Amino acid sequence: MFYEQNIVSRCNGKIIIIDTGISRAYGGRLSSLRIDYSLTKQKDKWVEEEKVVKVYEDEEEIITVDIRVIE
Repeated sequence: MFYEQNIVSRCNGKIIIIDTGISRAYGGRLSSLRIDYSLTKQKDKWVEEEKVVKVYEDEEEIITVDIRVIE
């Protein structure tokens, strides 16, 4: 389970709950979460990469990157 401000993952990362604070009452701005996944073969190994990104209208912010090598 990882926590970053108002982000919580549950069920072994299968569910991600986010409070992005977009309500005008809190002065927030429109935002979303994007999860980029790739699986590439490098020589005799597979490399799996997951990147979690906060997306705003005018910018993006990487929250975390997880890389796993599968032999």
